[in-house]
Amino acid sequence: MVYSGGYVVSIATKDFNGHWQFVKERADGIVSLAMGQEYAVYLRNKTSKGVLAQIFIDGENVSGEGYILRAGDSFHIMRYNKQDKAFKLVAHDSSEAKEKGKGYVSEGTRGVVEVRFYPEREVKIPPVSVMPIVPVNPSPWDNKWPINPYPIKHIYPMTHNSKRHYVSKGGAISAGCDFAPEINSITLNSLSDGVTVGGESTGQKFSKDTIDVEDEYISVVLTLKGDYNKMPTQPQSQFCAKCGARRKRKNSKFCDLCGQRL
Repeated sequence: MVYSGGYVVSIATKDFNGHWQFVKERADGIVSLAMGQEYAVYLRNKTSKGVLAQIFIDGENVSGEGYILRAGDSFHIMRYNKQDKAFKLVAHDSSEAKEKGKGYVSEGTRGVVEVRFYPEREVKIPPVSVMPIVPVNPSPWDNKWPINPYPIKHIYPMTHNSKRHYVSKGGAISAGCDFAPEINSITLNSLSDGVTVGGESTGQKFSKDTIDVEDEYISVVLTLKGDYNKMPTQPQSQFCAKCGARRKRKNSKFCDLCGQRL
């Protein structure tokens, strides 16, 4: 896991049982995955206020307007924002990369995963002025009671412009997620450049929310490399790759909705 300014980024994969495990990065920020491995970008906000996170993979914005993480939130982002396709690492010169339009990625951006964290803007409310109320025509009996000051209430409209962003709900993970096991990233010179393409359907859904954020951001960068010595760990898909319908029975070989082979 990489920490910066109270924000956490890590790469996670699922084992054959469908359990998340974090892939430990090297000191230089390189994370090795098996070619053909599907993965997720794990985000956590450890600060006391909200943040907007934007994810860039291979120089491409894969998160749309971004994901909102409130204080203490953590998510696994498993898919592209605009389509339900899992993040999948393949060789940069493979036919799959070329077919899916990723054969053009320049050497400097291959495998680069950058997360930009925009902290929530603090709304500063001016102090409320306090004025004593003095009787207009004081009478003798008015002096029997002290003059009490009453605060004058001011209503300050929210004049800042709040933009609409995406927030992950279905992708939220439990509070104990940080204790998932870590697997070491290989340190041998058997790593190759890879790019990320769309994989299988994930079933992860997003809902909309709003947040007003600062203009400056904190950037966290990791670099994915492919290792041909590793075998991808892909749990059994619970969704149809064609229509996205959920598998109703564990041993189903065909989708009950569209007939696609599972």
